[in-house]
Amino acid sequence: MAQVIAESVATGTGQGGVIACSALKQAYRDRLRAADPGLVTVCLDVEEAELGRRRARRRGHFFPAELFASELAVLEPPTRDEGAVTVLGELTLVDGAVEEIVRGLSSEESDP
Repeated sequence: MAQVIAESVATGTGQGGVIACSALKQAYRDRLRAADPGLVTVCLDVEEAELGRRRARRRGHFFPAELFASELAVLEPPTRDEGAVTVLGELTLVDGAVEEIVRGLSSEESDP
C-alpha cells in the first residue's frame, strides 16, 4: 500500500484518493504516512459483538473466522495525533458513516 500511495503522490496530480486496508498497528500506519505525510486515516469504530455478527452473516468471504480474535488482539486504534478520523461503524455506511467521515476530514483540514 505504501508504494501505491507513494506512486500516487509522485504523479503530482493533486487529487486525493481512498485506499482500504486494515493497518491495524500504528507502525503500519506510520509506514503509509511516510509515503504521504498528509495521509488521513479513517477508522470505523465498531463494537466486537457487532463485528462478530457481521462476520457471521458473510457467506463465502475470504476472511476465516479463526483470524477474527487475533485481528482484534493486535488492533492499535489510531489516535488524533496520527491524523486519524474515527467514526462509529454502527452507522449505516452510506447514510451516516460517510457524512461523519466528511465532517471529520473537514475538521482535520481546519485544525492548526
